[in-house]
Amino acid sequence: MKILRIVFTGIISFEGKVEINLFAEDKIIRGGNVSAVSPPIFSQNVISFVGINATGKTTMLRLIDMAFGIVAGNRGLDEMDREIKSLFSNGSGMEIDFHLDGHFYRLSSTFIHNGRDLVFRDEEIFRVAQSAVTSKRQFENLDYGPPILSRKHYENDSVPFILKDSDSIVIAYTRNAHCTYDSTLGSANQNLILDEGPLSPLFLRLFDGGIADATVKDRVLRARFNWKDREDEIDVMFADRLLSSGTIRGNDLFSRIVTILKNGGYLLIDEIENHLNKKLVQLIIDLFQDNTTNRNGATLVFSTHYMELLDSLERKDAIYIMRKSEIGRCDMVRYSDVIRRNDIKKADVLLSNMIEGTAPSYDDIEKLKEFLCREQENP
Repeated sequence: MKILRIVFTGIISFEGKVEINLFAEDKIIRGGNVSAVSPPIFSQNVISFVGINATGKTTMLRLIDMAFGIVAGNRGLDEMDREIKSLFSNGSGMEIDFHLDGHFYRLSSTFIHNGRDLVFRDEEIFRVAQSAVTSKRQFENLDYGPPILSRKHYENDSVPFILKDSDSIVIAYTRNAHCTYDSTLGSANQNLILDEGPLSPLFLRLFDGGIADATVKDRVLRARFNWKDREDEIDVMFADRLLSSGTIRGNDLFSRIVTILKNGGYLLIDEIENHLNKKLVQLIIDLFQDNTTNRNGATLVFSTHYMELLDSLERKDAIYIMRKSEIGRCDMVRYSDVIRRNDIKKADVLLSNMIEGTAPSYDDIEKLKEFLCREQENP
């Protein structure tokens, strides 16, 4: 299964419609960081969300995680964090386009609050055979026709409805679909070793060449260093007193990456640069962009504060820029919709505020400098 498009409407913290296309819209060059779904439809291997602080990057990844959870993970709304459910108002909507078993599907859902719980108010599923789609333009404006399944259909016909109000009807088609996805949401600022057993020597050498080996057993971390003649051990909850935070996070990320690349799934990483140097972050991105290491069409979705990382992304239509409006709501624009030229570094475009809202304003910076000068002048 491939998820190709996610749309949310009526999200409290966002201006207007929120749309994320996980399929390639721009021209495709041979080996161009995409994977075939049903040519001419290709999925993106990397999707990035970039912006300054408090522009909604993490919230965006939480919304995507929610969509993946419903369609790929068969999760109900009762399994979602209350934080994300609070973003929905009565009548908020979600559309998810996905490809499965020779067909393109669209799940259309609306939500309502039932007391303190978010539940589905209505849902419809549409389907079109992939053989009927012969161009990207046709896919983008696809007429799905009447729904093949509706939540109201069951309710109106008094057929016993076996799903809870918090479960989606999409499970009728995706229950046995193969789609692996994983997420670091909730742990972007934490460094924990969650699994027992040996830590991969290959991963450890990437982050700390001084470690001979390390393993976790009975919640105790034991590590041997090349420059010591003894083994150190510590409670795994305090692993960062023995190993660097970058080593711990890197081992966790690369363990997840192995699984995702093997299964051709989706990996969501919030604040990809946390605790890692730029070279290692670049390596992670390149593993997904390179079709020799990403043979099964896996997709990396990440957020970052660091504009410089975007210069390594070859596709402009894979970059979403998060901003905030004057009234404080989040807004999103895709890089390829604003910048047509390829001869400018993406980081220069964003750091120069060429796309408004991608850097602190000049006036705000000047006011901060003036404040600091006044503070130093006062006794």
